Amino acid sequence: MSAKTLGAFIAAISLAAPACRREKSPDQWMKLPPELKVHLATTPEQRERGLKFRASLPGDEGMYFIFETDQPLSFYMRDTRIPLSIAFITRTSIIESIADMTPLDETPVSSAGAAQFALEVNRGWFDDNGIRPGDKVLLRQDRISFFRRVGQ
Repeated sequence: MSAKTLGAFIAAISLAAPACRREKSPDQWMKLPPELKVHLATTPEQRERGLKFRASLPGDEGMYFIFETDQPLSFYMRDTRIPLSIAFITRTSIIESIADMTPLDETPVSSAGAAQFALEVNRGWFDDNGIRPGDKVLLRQDRISFFRRVGQ
């Protein structure tokens, strides 16, 4: 192969190379550092009781509420003395909104849209751990891990 032909071949490959690169898929997720141990609330009675009457909640624990369908969710703090933050989570496990709740306040705190799950933690835990709407949660037995889309 002549130098001129080799040069043309290298130029053609360099121009084609960017087209061969794969764009990052929007479905790529990276695991975030925090992990939580959760108490599950799966029955109407467990969901109604929630974290009521407790004096405290360990910093690395929360309560994960599981509902049968995706729907607007609403929570209040009757008989709950612990200041909490709540994440409303869609059926696809994406955090759609996060709100703070005040102890003993019976004012409803509602999801911004339809949600099938809710996660209550000590107030400020989401902020302290960099968890935000758009992040994904993964429940394995009694542990929750968090993920964020690559590039966000």
